[in-house]
Amino acid sequence: MRTTTRVHTPAERVKARRAGEIRARTVLVQLLCIVSVLRTILTRIVPLAGCSSWWIALLCLLPGAAVYGLLRFAMRITHTGTLTDCLRRCVGGVGGWCVSLLLGVLLLIDGTASMTALITMFTEGVGTQGTQMTLALLTSAVLLTCLHREGLARGAYLLRHVMLGAALLAAAFSVRDVHPDGLFPLMGEGVPAIRAALAAGVSLAWPVVLLLTLPADLPEKRVRLAAAVAAACIAVPLALTLTIPHELLIREHELAGSMLLPTLFALPAVRTLLQCLLMLALFLAVGGAVQMATDQICAPMGQPPRWLPYAVLALLTASQALDIRSLWQMLGRAEPWLLLPLAVLAGMCILIALFRREKA
Repeated sequence: MRTTTRVHTPAERVKARRAGEIRARTVLVQLLCIVSVLRTILTRIVPLAGCSSWWIALLCLLPGAAVYGLLRFAMRITHTGTLTDCLRRCVGGVGGWCVSLLLGVLLLIDGTASMTALITMFTEGVGTQGTQMTLALLTSAVLLTCLHREGLARGAYLLRHVMLGAALLAAAFSVRDVHPDGLFPLMGEGVPAIRAALAAGVSLAWPVVLLLTLPADLPEKRVRLAAAVAAACIAVPLALTLTIPHELLIREHELAGSMLLPTLFALPAVRTLLQCLLMLALFLAVGGAVQMATDQICAPMGQPPRWLPYAVLALLTASQALDIRSLWQMLGRAEPWLLLPLAVLAGMCILIALFRREKA
C-alpha cells in the first residue's frame, strides 16, 4: 500500500489560512445581516402588519437590494473588489474615510439594538434575575473573551450547522400548527398599518451592504450570499403568519414579547431550544457588530489598536444604563434612515465613475 502526502509550501499554507479566515468572516457577516433584519421584522413590522408582515418584509428588502445593486455596479465600472476601494477610486482617501466611518456608525447603532434586544429578552422575556445593567455587564464580560483576533468569526463558522439544524428542527415541530388561512386577510390591519410598517422597515436590508466589504473571487458569490440572507429573513415572518393568528401577532408590542413570538406556541423543549438559538444569534451579532465596527473605523489607518474593540463594547454596555424604552424608541426613529447615506454614496460613486469614463 502506497500513501502519498502533499507537502504544502509556506505560501500555500498562508493562502489556505487566509481563505479560511475569509470563509469564517463571511459567515459572521451573514449572521449579522440575518439577525439585524429579523430583529427589525419581529419588533417593528410584525406588531404593525400582523399576517401581512411576510410580504411587507419582502417589499422592505427591495430598497436595500437596490442600493446593494447600485454599489455593485459602481464597483464594476471602477474595477474594484470592495466597497472601500470603490470609494477611494472615486473620491480618493477622503472617500475611504467616509465609507469606513459611516459603516462604523451604522454598526454601532445595530450593535446597540441587538444588545438591547438580548438583555431585554433576559430581563423581561425569559425572566432571568438581575437588572438590565448587571446582565449587560455579565454579557459583555463573556464577550471580552471572544473579541481576540478571529476567534468570534471562527466560532460563528463552527456553530453555523448547529444553528441551522436547531432552526430546522424547530420548524419541523411547528408544521402541526400550520394553517394556510393565516395568510388572510392579505392587507392585515389595513392601509394605515401597512404604511406605518413600510415606513418602519424601509431601511430593513441595509446590512447586506456589509457583504461588499468582503473580498470575493467572483461577483456571483456575493449575489448568492445576499440571496441566502433574504431567503432566511422571509422564511421567519412567513412561518409566523402560518402558525400564529393575526390577532396575537399585532397584540404584542413589547420588545421581549416581540422577539419571543416564534416560541409562542412551541412545545416546552422546542421553546427552550428557540430561546437558546435567539440568544446565541444575538450574542454573536453583538460581538460581530463590535468587531466589524472597530475594523471599519480603523480601516484607513491599518491595524486597529488592541484596546479599541473593548472600548466599543464598553460603549454598547453603557447604553443599557439608559431607560430601555426611551433607548428603543430612539433607535426606532433612527433605523428608517440608515439606508439613506448608503444610497447617496451609491449615486455619487456611479456619477463620478461615469463622468471620468466619458472624460477619458
